Amino acid sequence: MRMKKIFFAVLAVMLLCIAPAAWAAVEIGLPSGLVAGANLSGTEVYFGSYSGSNILWHVVYDTDSGTRTLWTTTNMGDRAYDTTHSGGTHQDWSGSDICAWLNGTFYDGAFDLAEQGAIATNYGTANEAYGWGTIDSRQKIVLPSVAEIGNGTATGDWGIAYTGGTDGRRGFGAGDEWWLRSPGDGPDLAAYVNSDGHVYDDGPLVISALGVRPALKINLSSVLFTSAASGASAKPPTVSADLTAATTTSGAVKFTVLSSLLTLSSTATVGTVAAGDTVSIPYTGAITGADRYVSCVIVSSGGAVLFYGKLVDCTGGNANGTASFTVPAAADLPDGAYTIKLFNEECNGDNETDFAGTPVDIPMTVNSAPIAPGITGPTTMSLEQGYAATSTGAFSTTGSPSPTVTKTSGDAAITWNNVMQRLDIAAGLAAGTYPIVLTASNGTLPDATATFTLTVNSGTTTGGGGGCDAGVGIFGVLALAATLLTTRKRK
Repeated sequence: MRMKKIFFAVLAVMLLCIAPAAWAAVEIGLPSGLVAGANLSGTEVYFGSYSGSNILWHVVYDTDSGTRTLWTTTNMGDRAYDTTHSGGTHQDWSGSDICAWLNGTFYDGAFDLAEQGAIATNYGTANEAYGWGTIDSRQKIVLPSVAEIGNGTATGDWGIAYTGGTDGRRGFGAGDEWWLRSPGDGPDLAAYVNSDGHVYDDGPLVISALGVRPALKINLSSVLFTSAASGASAKPPTVSADLTAATTTSGAVKFTVLSSLLTLSSTATVGTVAAGDTVSIPYTGAITGADRYVSCVIVSSGGAVLFYGKLVDCTGGNANGTASFTVPAAADLPDGAYTIKLFNEECNGDNETDFAGTPVDIPMTVNSAPIAPGITGPTTMSLEQGYAATSTGAFSTTGSPSPTVTKTSGDAAITWNNVMQRLDIAAGLAAGTYPIVLTASNGTLPDATATFTLTVNSGTTTGGGGGCDAGVGIFGVLALAATLLTTRKRK
C-alpha cells in the first residue's frame, strides 16, 4: 500500500512538471525600438541563416529614416576580395568577386524570400571616395567601410572602440583578419582589419583569403514587430483565448516580417467592450499549413503593442472561422480606445524569423466602468382569439456589464426567450388584455423595465348587411324557409 502511495505521489509531481504553464508575458515591440549602442551594446537580432546556423546581427546605426543598419561579427568564411579581374586588380567594390558572392550565393542561401524583401535595395545612396578610388555601395549586402569601423585605432561611425586585443567586436584573435569594402592604396589592395582590431587602409592583395563579416539595412516598414528570439519571454507556443501581456524586449530579438504569401480578410466590427467580455471576429481566407495561425495584437492609440495572442491553429485547416479572445482585466487594459490587429501568422523556431500577412485593423473601445442597464422593444400586440403560438420582435439591452432580463409579472403563457431576446406567446389565451413587465438588471442601479401589452380579441361581429341578421336565429330561418315552400306549392 505504501509503495502505491509513493508511485502516485511521484506521478503527480511528474504531471505538474509537464503541464503547460500560463504564459505570463511576451517580450514584443515595434521595429522602431531597434537601437544602436556603443561597442555593439545595441539590439541584437537573429535574421537569416547560413551553413546551418542562424545569424546573429548587431544594430550598429539607427539614425537613417526608415531603416536600421545590421552587422554580424560572425565570419561567413574566408574568401578572396577579387580574383575575377586580370592580375587580381581591385577595380571597384561593386565589380569585385566578393560583392557578387555576397549579393548572389550568400543572399540567396541565407534569406527566405520574405526576408529578402525586408532588406533595403540600396545600402548606400551615393558613390564613396576613399583611398585608391571611388566605389559604388548601392547593393543589398555589403562589407563595412573604413569610415564605419574607424581608421587605424580610431572609432568610426558605428562607435566600436579599438582595444588592441581579442574583444569580439573588432579583434577576433590570431589568424582572423577580415575585409572591408573600402579600396586600399593601390589597384590591387583593399582595406582590412587585423586580428587585434587595427584597421589598415592600405590593405593586402585582393587575392588574399580573409574573413567576411557582412552588413545590411532593414526596412522598418517590412517588419510587423520584434519579439524575444527564444526562451520564456518568446511568443506563447499554443492557442489560447487569454491574451499574453507584452513587455519591452530585453535580449536578442527576432523579426516578424510581412509576407505576401499569408493573407486574411475580415469585415468585423467590435465597438465597445468591457473587461471579461468575449470578442469574436469572423474571418476568411487564412492560409493554412504547418506552424500557421490566426493571431492578433492589441495596440494603444500611440501604436504600442500591449497584448499578443495565437487565437486559431491553422495547421490542419480553419481557413475560414472565428477568432475569439477574452478582454483583459481592467487593471491591465484600462478604459480607452485601442486597435486589434488580426493577421495570418507563420511561427517558426527559436532564433528564426516569423512571417505574417498584412493585419486587418479593427477599432475597439474598452469601457469597463459599470453602466446601469436599459431595455427597449415592442410595446403592444393584438391577436384574434384562436391564434397560433407566436412571438414578439426582439428586445435590445444596454449597460455594462451586459444585463440579464427576467419576466417579473404577467400571464404564465407568455414567457421570456433569453436566447432570442423576445417574448414567446403560447396558443389558447382567452379574449382579454395581458400586460407583461420585463426587468433588466446588471448589479448597477437602477434596474430598467419594459412593459408589453397583448390584446386578444374575441373574433365576434355584430350588425352589418348582406347576410342573415344575427338576431333572427335558427328558428327564424326555418320559418322563412317553410313560408317560401308553401308559396311555391300554391303556384
